[in-house]
Amino acid sequence: MKKTWMTLLITACMVVAAGCSSGGDSAGGSTGTDTGGQKAAGTETPKIGVAIYKFDDTFMTGVRNAMTAAAEGIATLDIVDSQNAQPTQNEKVDLFVSKKYNAMAVNPVDRTAAGVIIDKAKAANIPVVFLNREPVAEDMNKWDKVYYVGAKAEESGTISGQLIVDYWKAHPEADKNGDGKLQYVMLKGEPGHQDAELRTKYSVQAIQDAGIEVEALAEDTAMWDRVKGQEKMQAFLASHGDKIEAVLANNDDMALGAIEPLRH
Repeated sequence: MKKTWMTLLITACMVVAAGCSSGGDSAGGSTGTDTGGQKAAGTETPKIGVAIYKFDDTFMTGVRNAMTAAAEGIATLDIVDSQNAQPTQNEKVDLFVSKKYNAMAVNPVDRTAAGVIIDKAKAANIPVVFLNREPVAEDMNKWDKVYYVGAKAEESGTISGQLIVDYWKAHPEADKNGDGKLQYVMLKGEPGHQDAELRTKYSVQAIQDAGIEVEALAEDTAMWDRVKGQEKMQAFLASHGDKIEAVLANNDDMALGAIEPLRH
């Protein structure tokens, strides 16, 4: 899944980079003097600026590694850390513009602030591909060289819920109190993040669609983080203990964190 996702991302970047380079004299096209020893314009390796929202996010570390591997031999990537600060990311975009890169790939810190980045990219005629966090529709419609690549959060949520359904039906003992209702707790990702909202909604919906009645005992955000997931799970157990029959989490790291207190 990740390999396909990254291949699609690099393909998208390459397509928009090639389209921009073909203009020759546009602000987004390479001049052939960005670094020493380059080939003539039109035959050089496309350069893509990549701004990640923060480097110490486990998933985005995997994304960076996959992007680097996928781009080998076909594009030069300049991958930078936005340090989870939108102003810092805006400065990184300014740097990409000043270097006249062929394209940009941006994992926005704040998806609602993508309009500023799009304005900068449009002014320089540098196509931009957003990844993992989709800008709001109004911003996406600002320009015809703005793209988005990411997994379908609805599908991820549905698969998560279906896994719970399969286990519940195969293990009657999972219904600890025998009331025929699944009592669960939810670990959510970043508030307002479209993936967090959709994975939450569709995971629960998948369980309900299977004919299983549910009851939410608790819901809290752990910000995609393993340590926070562990802390929130400890709090859930302190409040609800054996009443909890299932744990739903919006990502792997939070789920792995939740496992630790459940082992004891």
